[in-house]
Amino acid sequence: MPETQPDPFAVLYEPAPTDLFTTDEACRVLKSDERQVRRWRASGELPYVRLGHRTIRFRRQDLERFIADRAVDGALQHTNGADPA
Repeated sequence: MPETQPDPFAVLYEPAPTDLFTTDEACRVLKSDERQVRRWRASGELPYVRLGHRTIRFRRQDLERFIADRAVDGALQHTNGADPA
């Protein structure tokens, strides 16, 4: 039986914790439209990195945290003791 070699391209697609996403990519990750992502960014709910005068990026860990903080699953929901009525 031949030994299975790892896919050399897998490393290219393996996400790193420091990946930066464009607004369009963040929209796809969040499954939301650009207007909503811009609102979250403007309100401070969604952290971002400014790399230049008009260059905005979103860090992977910020997108993951944004999603986790909004999870409805009771095990993940952060209610701080409030009644979720």
